[in-house]
Amino acid sequence: MSSPPVYSNVQLSYTAQSQQDFLTKKEESVSNAVNNSSANGNAYYGPDAHQSGLLAGYMILIVFSGFMLCLGYLIALQKFAGTIIHITLVLAILLYAAGAIAAAVYQIYTYTIVAALLAALNIYLFWAKRDKIPLAKVILKTVTHVTGKYSGIIGFAVLGLLFQVIFALWWGFTLTGLIIGAINNQISNGFFNFLIFYMVFMFYWVTQIISNSVHLTSCGTFASYYFLGVSDGHGNVNIPIQNPTAASFKRAWTTSLGSNCFGSLLIALFQMLHSSARNRSGNSNSLGSLCSCCCACLFAIFGDILRYFNVYAFVQVAIYGKDYCTAAKSTLNLLRARGIEPIINDCFTHVVLNMGSLFISAIIVGLGVLYMYLAFDYALYQELLPAAIIVGFFVSQVEFHVLGNVIRSGVATSYVCMAEDPEALRNTKPELYEKVNQAYPQILTPV
Repeated sequence: MSSPPVYSNVQLSYTAQSQQDFLTKKEESVSNAVNNSSANGNAYYGPDAHQSGLLAGYMILIVFSGFMLCLGYLIALQKFAGTIIHITLVLAILLYAAGAIAAAVYQIYTYTIVAALLAALNIYLFWAKRDKIPLAKVILKTVTHVTGKYSGIIGFAVLGLLFQVIFALWWGFTLTGLIIGAINNQISNGFFNFLIFYMVFMFYWVTQIISNSVHLTSCGTFASYYFLGVSDGHGNVNIPIQNPTAASFKRAWTTSLGSNCFGSLLIALFQMLHSSARNRSGNSNSLGSLCSCCCACLFAIFGDILRYFNVYAFVQVAIYGKDYCTAAKSTLNLLRARGIEPIINDCFTHVVLNMGSLFISAIIVGLGVLYMYLAFDYALYQELLPAAIIVGFFVSQVEFHVLGNVIRSGVATSYVCMAEDPEALRNTKPELYEKVNQAYPQILTPV
């Protein structure tokens, strides 16, 4: 056992003298700061106290502004859905075209091709599929109206987001402890690799379960409106359930939990395969690296297809209480009967939401930058500017993400309900049935 270090009196005296000099200089600097502040007529707030208050004001500004802008966009979609669809399609075309030109100027040809293809896709949507825009308009108006009337959907979506954050924090602390244990040689290498694999897999699986539970809750609420909501002839629709969103949330975490876990498990498996192949793509063996890249690409594609398929499969689970396999068969029958119709309808919705998200983020970032410019001196403003842009963009994206997911769930649910049981709409809400019939009568032919 090694003995503790022994210090000479000279060393101890030198250390004590150094500490005394440091404290003396610190006291002098604080005293000078107080004197300078008093000379300028300003009170001394302590180190960064005033700046901390201004930063708190910045956070309050962007969070409140983001909430109000999301609410404003929701109301605008209720009133002007058709106009917003046309405007966002044109803006998307211009944005992708500008991106393609900019990438070509800087000789980034991969991004040039991708941006050009996206611009071409939006041109195709705008021109070749313009006959389906009226249907997207009616569905968006209905979905945003239901979202505004039953705002508990947003509340449960926020609750799901909080669950995601809490789980991510718990997962991060657990992973940190695992790594520390491996560094201290408390875990063997083989067991450590197994635990890392398990941790990553559980992260993918649990986050999918939480996300899909929010989707199931939203779908159940919109399905209750479709099948149970009865129009009074004056534009009002009443559901004979006290709290349809709470009832949908209960079903999502009880009778539908098994279907949710199984469908989420399939997505998690593809995510694990994609992650494993991507990690192996850095292999020094060029042939092995190429094969890993190809596998990672294929797993990503099939995973995205399955994730999109699950959106409609979980709609079946939420509406009828089916198990996952039965819901998957019903979804396949729907896609065979309707072809790419639901995909086209979703494309219109995604363009509206994506452009709305960028628009709101740009406003929030601009407000945050303006606040920083007015609140701080120029040197500190320049120092905080990058962080202000990143934080403003992130906060606005998170806030709009909650609203966007609810609207996507509502659009998918409305399409499935109209395609499978249009008579329920005719019997309960004849005014809405006539609007759908005028917009796109083909959807009212039952599957």
